[in-house]
Amino acid sequence: MFVRNNPQQSLFQPSVSLPERLLKKLVESWAEIFRNEVFPHIPEDEFAHLYCDNNGRPNSPIAVLVGLSLIKELRNYTDAQLFEAFHFDLLVHHALGIAAGEVTVSERTMYNFRARAAGDPAVLQVFETLTDLMITALSLCTDVQRLDSTQVSSNMVHLSRLQLFVQTMERFVAKLAAEQVALLPEAIQERYVERAGYFADTTGTNSRRRLDQAAQDLALLVDRFAADVQVRDLPAYGLLVRLFGEQCEIQTDNAQPVVVLKEPAKVAADSLQAPSDPDATYSHHKGKGYQIQLAETCHPDNAVELITHVAVEGAHESDHNALLPCIEATQQRDIGPTQLLADTAYSSGDNLITAADKGVELVAPTPGTVDPDNLSLGDFAFADDATTVAHCPEGHRPIRQGPNRKGDQQLVRFDGSLCRVCQCMGSCPAGKNNGIVRFSLNDYALALSRARQQTDAFKQFYKRRSGIEATNAALKTAHGFAKLWTRGRDRVTFAVLMKSLALNFKRYARVRCAQMAMIPA
Repeated sequence: MFVRNNPQQSLFQPSVSLPERLLKKLVESWAEIFRNEVFPHIPEDEFAHLYCDNNGRPNSPIAVLVGLSLIKELRNYTDAQLFEAFHFDLLVHHALGIAAGEVTVSERTMYNFRARAAGDPAVLQVFETLTDLMITALSLCTDVQRLDSTQVSSNMVHLSRLQLFVQTMERFVAKLAAEQVALLPEAIQERYVERAGYFADTTGTNSRRRLDQAAQDLALLVDRFAADVQVRDLPAYGLLVRLFGEQCEIQTDNAQPVVVLKEPAKVAADSLQAPSDPDATYSHHKGKGYQIQLAETCHPDNAVELITHVAVEGAHESDHNALLPCIEATQQRDIGPTQLLADTAYSSGDNLITAADKGVELVAPTPGTVDPDNLSLGDFAFADDATTVAHCPEGHRPIRQGPNRKGDQQLVRFDGSLCRVCQCMGSCPAGKNNGIVRFSLNDYALALSRARQQTDAFKQFYKRRSGIEATNAALKTAHGFAKLWTRGRDRVTFAVLMKSLALNFKRYARVRCAQMAMIPA
């Protein structure tokens, strides 16, 4: 049954009996900031739907469970270290506003809470609520932000192609009833039941032959249980079917169907990487795991920069598609940027236009180069509507312009007689085409962006983007971002949000402690 945390403070908190010298240190620590400015604002009600509202034993305090989850990532604890600190660490007791032994939370209670909360929007709400409070408390400017992605690996084994086949089949066979296993061919039992590590002695010279054999075994198991309703409902069987569809194909040899392996280049990047984490995918650039989109403030007047947006994606997904969700998510919380710095992967004509439609200037290098010996569309003067050409680089006005018949391009015609005698004839888009220039809105956005990035003002402003690399490094070195303690997309999202919030709090607490030290006692 859902019950809110009791805000009443205990009379037996250790801070009551501490000597003045130690009490002063406690009040100046991160625990005091957490206790007064974070813990009371944890949105417990967002988790109420996970519990019955009128029946059953009252739940352990949600605020304490969320607080412990945040402290785990703040101190980069293992679960064993977290519960040791929960029972014996004075700073943790003070942060949670409890006395030793006053609130009991077992390891199993925490595991059950994670299992319920993982994948629930309430976890994202915790991150957004507390981050927004920190931004407001420090009066941070969010008009300028920077966006980047980083790769993380879940707690999964990185498998070779043969290991992927073998482990997926071993896990499936282990889920079958004993009588079902007994009916399998002896060769299958020998390879995946009786002899652990049957393929362990595989070398490079015979790996292809072993892989072909594994593909045949996979096809046999998929076909053998295709009509068994109970087996078909097993998640392990679903992985068999997925693996077969992604890695194998059926060809015809002498009118007989033959199972063959797909060439590695034909296997999709979002294919199964490990049976222990079916949600993980593959990036040809970064490897196996997940991709995390991070946006943070980056205004020179800010005392500190905080992460404003976090999104978990498959490793195979393109950064290009992450721009609009980031803008929309931050704007919904009234902390959206007016200028967003990003790298080349986020830049395209579509994204430049989409961002502009949302009132955001995308500051990013544009793919392609500027030829210094030739003029481009960016050298033409345009009216405010971005489609009407005012004049060419030499100051000549068009004699006619408008959309083409398809409506996907703007057609601009200059006086051809002037173009033929113009000194820029050999380097100007109009001069090269007898006075005619064709361009789309994307072409215009890209040309304008390329021209802008050549300026000293752009180069100086764009230096701010590199600061987010320090955030990525801090998350990976101090908060375990590189190799997460869990696996599965929902649980990975839970861990990533808590780690990002922990870094935000660490930065926030550093500023707040400095501010408090400046206040006279």
